[in-house]
Amino acid sequence: MTSLDWLIVIGLNGSIVAYGFYLSRGVHSTTDWFLAGRGLPWWLVGLSMYATAIDASDLVADSGATYTLGMSV
Repeated sequence: MTSLDWLIVIGLNGSIVAYGFYLSRGVHSTTDWFLAGRGLPWWLVGLSMYATAIDASDLVADSGATYTLGMSV
């Protein structure tokens, strides 16, 4: 990788870490950390649960099963 590539990687990752530190100022307890202070709407919690349940390994497993067993999967 060139020095410009490394500069972009370090800049992007550094800005993400800095933004995380900025947002962490409002965290005072474990409830704030794990439950976002109980301030998230129901639909966002539902999307998070769905994204957790459907991850990349499920997609790979479904593709493999379809290849092996056919479209009946």
